Amino acid sequence: MTQARIRILCLMAGDVIGLAAVFILCAAIYRHFGGQYRLCDYFKLWPMLPVFLFVAGVIRLYHGNILYPGSPLPPVEELRRMFFAVTLTYLLLFTSLTLTRSVGDYSRLVLLVSWFFSSFLLIPLREIVRSLLKRLGIGQIPVLIAGGGRTGAALANDLRKSAYYGFNPVGFLDDAPVRNRLGALDDAVDEGRKKRTRIIFCCLPFSVIQQHVRGYLQYFTHIMIVTDAKWFPISWAYPVNINGLPGMELNNHLLQPLPRILKRLFESGLAAAGIFCLWPLALLLALIVKCSSPGPVFYREKRLGLGGKHIDVWKFRTMYADAHRKLEKLLAENP
Repeated sequence: MTQARIRILCLMAGDVIGLAAVFILCAAIYRHFGGQYRLCDYFKLWPMLPVFLFVAGVIRLYHGNILYPGSPLPPVEELRRMFFAVTLTYLLLFTSLTLTRSVGDYSRLVLLVSWFFSSFLLIPLREIVRSLLKRLGIGQIPVLIAGGGRTGAALANDLRKSAYYGFNPVGFLDDAPVRNRLGALDDAVDEGRKKRTRIIFCCLPFSVIQQHVRGYLQYFTHIMIVTDAKWFPISWAYPVNINGLPGMELNNHLLQPLPRILKRLFESGLAAAGIFCLWPLALLLALIVKCSSPGPVFYREKRLGLGGKHIDVWKFRTMYADAHRKLEKLLAENP
């Protein structure tokens, strides 16, 4: 089994474990606080796990095509598709329970809360899985880099450090003598067979890429073209074809009304969930502040907000209420 498929299996296992853990934990907490539904009944909903894997596989959450894995999604796109996969899975679950008239056998609150937390917790859980894979040296996909110049060397360094991508550069191909050079640019196919990899990064001028890309396409399943322009906003870029001419569309979602509304709803919902979950800790902090020194619990100050508008920012007070006077007195007594 290739390292790429091992990596995908580990990510799939992490997603399934995370989805099941959040679901059962929500049901257990609900049961603990007096819920009427038995915890064992929720285990009967296990078919939602393979459904989620199917949905996630279809929308290419696992390094693209599972049979021929390549590069992972950008972080922003991964978050968006993960939210879609979880949401669609729960919608299918609700639909199935409704059609089978079993929706009354389960708490709707548990289903809604577990959907909400699963949508946002699976991504951090993925980061834990990726870090473990990196530390253990498992699921690290070998890749070749065509071009050993500044861009190629910087790319190799970034890939070796990053746990997100799971790529392990095994050497450079270049017509000039460079460090860790495996061969010339024309030797890419032979070196790919030797290193058992079908993934190549091209860090070359476009004129040079044009000379070699047709030969690379005869063997490599994935060819990534990398430039040194880090300012290029690739997260919302899409390839376009205009009468045979290749192009790139840059879609600025932050200027569109619907994405702005969804972003606002997402941030408000996340803040509300944080307040709901952390209110016991907030109450404890308020008591500590109140008992430790006289004065208000919260500290308020003006800050610049969106569009230069002044807004009130609140936080727990971490200084004495008369801290300015104490500071002036301390400086006067001990300059």
